[in-house]
Amino acid sequence: MNNDNLLSLSLYSDKGFRLFTFWEPKEKMPAYIGLCMQTWKKFLPECEVVLLDYSNLEEWLGKDVYDEILFRDFSLPKQADAIRCALLKKYGGLWLDADTILTSPQVKDYLMIDSELVMISKHLAFIKANNNSKIIADWYNQIQYNLKFYKDVKYQNNAVQKILHPRRYRRVENWDYLGNYILHKMLKTKNKKKFFSIDRMEINALPELNNKKNDNLVENYQNFYFENDYSQDVIKNTKGIILLHNSWTPQQFLEMNEEEFLSRNNTLSNVLKTVL
Repeated sequence: MNNDNLLSLSLYSDKGFRLFTFWEPKEKMPAYIGLCMQTWKKFLPECEVVLLDYSNLEEWLGKDVYDEILFRDFSLPKQADAIRCALLKKYGGLWLDADTILTSPQVKDYLMIDSELVMISKHLAFIKANNNSKIIADWYNQIQYNLKFYKDVKYQNNAVQKILHPRRYRRVENWDYLGNYILHKMLKTKNKKKFFSIDRMEINALPELNNKKNDNLVENYQNFYFENDYSQDVIKNTKGIILLHNSWTPQQFLEMNEEEFLSRNNTLSNVLKTVL
């Protein structure tokens, strides 16, 4: 695969390949997240990484892309769901969650898939989209509807909305209210030109799932990445990308600087040392 082929993608801006992510505020980003992002520059050197936070959000999306209630009432992860949707609708390109590690040039193969929308299974951590994707446009419109619904119910005490849409009312506080809750039905299409799903297990994007000790996802995650060293198996079997769960990272690791983090002998530290 050469750069001429990559440059033919709509993912490219005049400055190069455009890759979006969000962290609020940038200055509070854990050091290991910065290391994750360094892997992007190694394996996608042609990319223009756009790191957004509140300080430059308006520059990229304009002032009134969403009702201010999104930023006032909703958690940062929910805000990030809405932000990624709006960015991809406007520009197209690639979205990676900041806690994503690229492990080899194989990730470029996923960017060459001929589809309006490409995801790893149905994870919002990796989304490649054209700016004319109908699913992205429909997602954006539904986010706007869900925000209005929330506002009507919470601040205008709209009992009619509660009665007409009881399931949506019950979902308002859920983590996926602006993301997977909306996309779940849309992604059932069998038209691979509209949506292509890369099997997460086939590419080993969540390697901890192959080493479960019990049914506690957080405990398994911490055991796999921070309390043991499975890095050789991860590097050997992972096909280009690892999707992490920053919210499950123990506090002590969130507070480490780069040198301290890389000095640890565990899966995550050793994977980063190897790929960088």
